[in-house]
This record gives sequence, C-alpha cells and structure tokens, in this order.
Amino acid sequence: MKKCLLIILCSFTFTSVFAQYNKWERTTFSLSITKQTCKDNSNNYYIYNSDGFIYKTTEQFKKFTKLEYKFETSVVTLHYVSSGIFLAGTLTKGIYRSSNASYWERVTNGLPDSINISGFTSNGNIVFAATSKGVFYSSNAGLSWSPRSNGLASNYNASNIAMEQGGKIFVTEDRSYSLGNRGVFKSTDNGLSWNSVPEIPQNDRYFFIYVSDENKIFISSRGVLVGTLYEDLFQSTDSGNSFQRIGNVAPSSLIHLNGDKYLSIFHPESGYQSVLAKSFDNGANWFPVSQLFHGSYENLIKLSDGAVMVNSPIRGNLKTTDASSWTREVYGVPLAKVDKVFCGTNSPYILGALVNQELYTSTNSGDEWNIYSRQVFDPNNEPILDFTIKDNLIYALTPGMIFKSTDFGLTYNYTHSFAFPVTGICVKNTANIFLYGNTINKTTNEGINWTSQSSGIPPTDVINKMTTDDVTGFIYAVTNSSGIYRSINNGDSWEAINNGIPLTGIISISASYSLIGAGTESSGFYYSSNSGSSWSKANYGIATDSLSYSAVSLNSGFCVVGTRSNSPGENGKGIFFNLHFNNTFNYGLTDLNINSVTGPLIYYLFAGGDTCVYRTDLRDDIRNISSEIPNKFSLSQNYPNPFNPSTKFIYELNQKTLAKISVFDITGREIATLLDGVQNAGVYEATFDAGKYGLTSGIYFYTLKTDGFIETKKMVLVK
Repeated sequence: MKKCLLIILCSFTFTSVFAQYNKWERTTFSLSITKQTCKDNSNNYYIYNSDGFIYKTTEQFKKFTKLEYKFETSVVTLHYVSSGIFLAGTLTKGIYRSSNASYWERVTNGLPDSINISGFTSNGNIVFAATSKGVFYSSNAGLSWSPRSNGLASNYNASNIAMEQGGKIFVTEDRSYSLGNRGVFKSTDNGLSWNSVPEIPQNDRYFFIYVSDENKIFISSRGVLVGTLYEDLFQSTDSGNSFQRIGNVAPSSLIHLNGDKYLSIFHPESGYQSVLAKSFDNGANWFPVSQLFHGSYENLIKLSDGAVMVNSPIRGNLKTTDASSWTREVYGVPLAKVDKVFCGTNSPYILGALVNQELYTSTNSGDEWNIYSRQVFDPNNEPILDFTIKDNLIYALTPGMIFKSTDFGLTYNYTHSFAFPVTGICVKNTANIFLYGNTINKTTNEGINWTSQSSGIPPTDVINKMTTDDVTGFIYAVTNSSGIYRSINNGDSWEAINNGIPLTGIISISASYSLIGAGTESSGFYYSSNSGSSWSKANYGIATDSLSYSAVSLNSGFCVVGTRSNSPGENGKGIFFNLHFNNTFNYGLTDLNINSVTGPLIYYLFAGGDTCVYRTDLRDDIRNISSEIPNKFSLSQNYPNPFNPSTKFIYELNQKTLAKISVFDITGREIATLLDGVQNAGVYEATFDAGKYGLTSGIYFYTLKTDGFIETKKMVLVK
C-alpha cells in the first residue's frame, strides 16, 4: 500500500481540467400540488415550480420532466383547454399560450398591459379569465380576448371563476369592501351580463369556487376552520339557481370524493397551520383528518381512478379514496435537511437517505425512492435515529428497536430490542451489531443479549461516531472528549489512536484498506495510512480550519470530504475529492453546507445537504457514434497513444448487455470505472482523461468486460 500523501495543488493548473467534473444534480423531487397545476386529456400533469419552469409528469407523479421554457414572471394559474391549448396566467404579464407547454407566447390581443390573471374556466374553445381588471372572454382558446364585465364594478378584482355543467358562470372577488357591486356574481348569458348572487353577502373575501362531479356548487370565504362572521361555506344543489349557507366554516380548497364524502383544506390568512378535514354529509360538518396531518398543505387533486391526492411539504403526497384510509406516495426525497446518505457495496446497489427522521431508500441511483417511517399515521410514531446498509441489508434504528429490510427497503421487520439510550448503529456483519451513545453495546444473537463493549474507553465519554474497515476488520469509535479509539478484536477492547490528531471536535470518520479519514469541527481534516497508528493533517488543497469537515467517505483509494460553515447563515465550501491521495481538488457544491457523502454507487457520488440529496456522475464521457448494430463485441486501440492528458477509444456491443469498462495501473490496481451497467447494442466512443485522476507518466491498461467477452488494451501516458 502506498503511503497516503496529499499534495498541494496550484489552482490555475486544474481549474479548467476539473470544471466538467463537478456537475451535481438533485435526485428526483416531488413538486407541490398547487393551483399552478393542470391536467391534459391524457392524464399528464403540468406543474409550475418556483424556479420558473414547468414540469411534466404522469398520474403516478414519479418522473418529472423539466420543460424548456422559463417564465420571467410568476405563474399564478395553469389551465388546459380541451382542444389541446395550454394557458398560463401570470402575476404581472397577463396570459401566455402554448400548444405543448414547452414553448410559450405572450397573448396581447385584447388584453391591457400589466394585468394580473388569477384563474380560468372553459368549455371547448370558449375561455373565461378572472383578472385584476374584471372578466375577459375568448372564443378561440385564448388567442384573443375581450372584456366581459358588464354588471361588475369598474375596478372589480376577479379572484376565482368557474362554470357549472349547464353553462352558468360564477366569479368572486378576493378583497373586502362595504360598497355595492362586490362579492360573488353569476352570468347566464356567456358573460355578457353579471348579477350578484343575493344569498351570498357582498362585503367579504371569497377564496374559491368549486363545482363537484354531481354539479353541486360550493363558494367559500376566508378559510379558517373555526367560523366567525363572514367565514362561510355556501352550497347550491340546483345548478346555481340558489345558494344556502351550510356552515360557519370556510375551506380554502375542496374536492368531491364520492357520494356525500368531501375533503377540504382550511387555510387561514396568518397565524395558524392549515388543517386537512373531511366531511361525510356534503360539507355540512367538517372534522380534522388526524392530528398528524396538521401542517402546511397545498391544493387537492382528483385522479382519474377517483382517488384524491394532497401535498404536504412535511408529509409528502398523501392519497385516499374515502378520506378514512391513506397511503403515502413517495416520488423523491423531500426538499429538507438530509442528515445522512449511505450506499451499499454489493449488487443490486442500495442508496439510503435519512430526512426529517424518516428513511428513504432507492435501488436506481436516486431516480425513485421508497420510504420507511414506522407507524406513519400513528400518534406514537417513533423517529429514525440512524441507519446503515450491510451486504444489501438495511438496518434502521429507532429508540428501543432495530428494524431490518431484506428487500431493499420495501418492507422492514422488527429484529432487535434494547433498553438503553442510543444515537447510532454500526454493523460489522449480521453477527456483530453495535449500538453507541453513552456507551457501546454489542449483540451477536439478534438482540437477545447485549453486552457492554467499552473496555478501554473512559466511562465519561460519549460515542459520537463508529465505523468499520471491512478489509482489516478493525472497528473505530469517535468520542466527544478523548479522540478516536480502535478495536482489533470485535469490540472486546479498545485502544486510543490519537497520535497527531486533536482529542475533541471530531465529527466525521471513514475507513477503507487501512486508510482512515477524519474531519473536525474547526481543526482541519486528518488522515491515517496505517489504521490510525499515526495521523497527519491534510488540509492541502481542501480549505481552511474555519470550516467543519462534516462528512467523509473513503472507498477503494478515493477520499471525498464535505464541508459546513461554522458561522450561522453562511454556507460551506462544498465537496473536495482526492483520488489515491495524489491530488485534491474542489468537486462542486461550493456554496452549500454538506452533512454527509457516500459513494461510489455504480458510478455516482452522492451528497446530503441542507435541502436535498445531490449526485454527480463519475464516469468519463461515453457517446454513441453509430446507429448500426455491429456483428461482434470489440475494443479498439486508444488514440492518440501515447497521450496527454486525454485519449479516446471505440468499443462495439452487438447486443444489449451488462458491460464494464475499467482502467488499471501496471500493478493491477483499478484506477477508474468508465462504465458499469446495462448498455444497448451499438458503437461507442469513450474518452479517458488522466488529468482527472492525477496520474503520472507510465503504462496503463483498459478493459471491456461483458457477459462472455473480455478484452484488454495497453496505453501510455507521457507528461
């Protein structure tokens, strides 16, 4: 094993070389189901996001495709016209129109400048828009517009608009006035004239209009669960000819489930959390669904199978058909602090993320996720304290219990119990499981018995972290006040290994092949090449002691370090990467705080930040250069050869296959994996950049391996 060295980098040397290797992306995420959502005739959904783009997804809400157009103003509402036209109502720029939701044009024909759009309703190509300057009408699917506000006040600020099945149109104003010609109005002549609805007071704000599947019309004011003056829900059961007050409650959204069952969100203007509630008597009485559902909720959406979905930033997407039983629909890790990311080392590969004390797992590199949250809808729900993945088994730790999954995170079974306080779990193998906190305890018999394993560690110390080296079998424990300890006998005894490293402030550790990396809160980053017998400071090329080195992942010769800022409100310097300890360079996410790093999983590196899980592709560039199917597997000689710093080669696959392309040095050590996965038949060109790996001049080998085929070629790097 080479001595672990970190070499100072000249910033100008590697700036251009590594710029292309620090592109990070979020793993899939769930978008809030808001008013800025519409559905086309094929049950595809289009959701406007705060980044200015529209995302397309199916009813399963698992894959979100980012469409090309970026709005320069906020989109307030999206609407789909049955003829195939999309309309977007904006905050300041009026109406935009599109035939595919990817390319949009602003509509100016008939619309005033600086007009705000708050809602649409349509029947065929006839569309009505609720605007800050009254109601506007279009007969050609939004291509041109004309005002239709006869009977409304000259400055009527229309907030919501809806059409019942017989063609009557209803419009509301979202502001309170004591003057006349305010409130809720109805038109029976296609908007040519408007008349106030006499049963509904005119001096209040009205949040929404809803027409149910049974053509019942609901109009509400305000939006709080406890009713006061003018906080009412009105209902019409005769196609809008008359309305009745059905309760002093005012939902901010409402949707029909089936029969007399309804769901609603009550959302006050300020000061309270929104409430998800249900009614089993056509809206006359409402009851909170569950205390667990209190929080922030977005709009309700009814799916084609009759189910209703609601989005919560805290609980994710919740789905029901009867308002009594619920399923949790998980499409991505939520946009929240990620405390830990961890991946397995055996195929099929598992990725895990701990978010909001809930455990998410993925078997496709973060594209889709499953969630495990014990007793999700139970008031006694226990948090997930920690988790780890070992030999494709996932262990989840809760206060007093350990759960294990043998099916990659789909289901979990209780396996162990204990009666002592803990903060983390460390699994050496299925027969040696450690729990740590105020002390270290181990079980070798599935939790039937636990034994103290803290011999050699001061009894006053708290264990903050534990890790194992799967090659040497050594176990390492980080304490709060006396440094790092090592056990070479399965935890039976421990020895201090603090030669060259501070005793306090160590917050991260990782070990592999006798190499150890340890990060501190404000004293720099340290490494050991001899299983902890001695340590060296390794800040060269990384950052400064003012940062927290909060995350470290060591695997097969590479070291990845994540950083956090110690100053409130400031961000860290992102991620630093070191391969075989020859060179160190910044690997992106430079303006983010990093809590955890892991990888590689296949060819991805993952990081958990304060908002989500990020990933970056470690592969070199591979592109398809021919649509023809070759008649055999083959691997060409690289060109140029000798090379500096990059070279290319061509390989051919005559069928879809699991393929791996690896680069080795002259000792047989694997330097890089350019490809490891299923690839379609075709002719491909691969680019290998030796500068990325800090390689010196010498002879190297690259290998193509498939099911039944393997070939190796030699290449020479000359600097």
